[in-house]
Amino acid sequence: MTLSTSIKNVLEQFKLSDAISVLARDEGKCLVRHNITQKEFVLGAKEAQVVKYFSEHQALPEDANSHFVQQVISYLNDKAILIGKDQSYQDSLNVYNQPYSILGLGANLYQLKNNDSCFVGVPYSRGNQISGGCDKATNAARSWLKSRGVTHQSMSKEPDITKYIRIDNTVDFSGLKSKITNKTISDIGDFYFYPYEDNSKIFKQLTLLSKHFSERNISPIYFGGDHSITYPILKGIAAQHDEFYLIHIDAHTDLYQTPVDDIYGEHCVNHHGNFLTKSLNELPALSHVFQFGIRGMNNLGTQTNDRMTTFGIRDTLNVLRQQNIKQVLGLPEHAKIYLSLDMDVLDPTVFPATNSPVVSGLQYHELLTLLSLLLEDRTLIGADIVEFNPTIDNQEICHQIFSETLLFLANYVGEHHESK
Repeated sequence: MTLSTSIKNVLEQFKLSDAISVLARDEGKCLVRHNITQKEFVLGAKEAQVVKYFSEHQALPEDANSHFVQQVISYLNDKAILIGKDQSYQDSLNVYNQPYSILGLGANLYQLKNNDSCFVGVPYSRGNQISGGCDKATNAARSWLKSRGVTHQSMSKEPDITKYIRIDNTVDFSGLKSKITNKTISDIGDFYFYPYEDNSKIFKQLTLLSKHFSERNISPIYFGGDHSITYPILKGIAAQHDEFYLIHIDAHTDLYQTPVDDIYGEHCVNHHGNFLTKSLNELPALSHVFQFGIRGMNNLGTQTNDRMTTFGIRDTLNVLRQQNIKQVLGLPEHAKIYLSLDMDVLDPTVFPATNSPVVSGLQYHELLTLLSLLLEDRTLIGADIVEFNPTIDNQEICHQIFSETLLFLANYVGEHHESK
């Protein structure tokens, strides 16, 4: 059986990734090594023929089984050994699947369709040079949900999680069920970088990923990591959108300047305490920022900006009581909104597993109420949820809060969500 024209066409659509090394083995076998993830795959002689077609331009035998060749190509593409001919190494090989996926909805980055939504972990904690641990949050959330049997099957049977959590207003929670039913949401794994890679290069890669999502109208929820990840994400959004708004929920303004910032000026790589300074200074497409939950004496004397409206903790609670957030914000009806949620907005008696706790924060039900009031009837183009350090959460209470909040956000992201 000769290779069919259809298989020849499939072969022409792929190329070997620049991140791959191919080493010959006995009996025609080969070892394929991924130089980023350090994963290795030993391939049999027949599978190795397909790899050598790409690595050494060796023609396949005319009697090669077309069905077998197609299976091998599919496997190699799934392992990011082969990538699309028009894809680049930088654009395609920075997100990798993990052993567990949120709701059991694992997918490859390039299996996403335009207008989908997705979860993507960002295990980065170098933005806080004093306290780490936030890089462990991505798989902590996945493992917690898996251990509790929270899957797309269980969510489909009982989709309204608001029946089991305290919230102070009526919420239409059909958004997540719709995404699960229509297969428009998935967990594509973690954003990956070299252990000792330069921070500026990591942020550049994260910006490329964010830009890729924006170009395809994909609405991501980034989770894990510290708050320094938000600036490169916003930078990617700004490259695609002329105007968008940021809702920032946090105990801190994240407008802090250090002596190092002053020395390096605009060349300073952002950290977890100054992402908003860089965003306002460098991203004119960021039309306005609305902050909620700000508190603590450390916010005294921080910068202000006319493109920013700050609600301290007292004003945030007043807005919650009056439930008049739409009038307070005054946003255009179809405004594009990005949400950034720092878990230290919660009171440390509720959520102690954060590296920058501040007393007198929100209760958990108040946070969920605030999110529902802010996001109902809005166009949420993306979100991040950061600053959870699972290494100091011995009872896994914060694991639960972080994971449930992740699913709560998934109800709203990626659609114009109208309240009943």
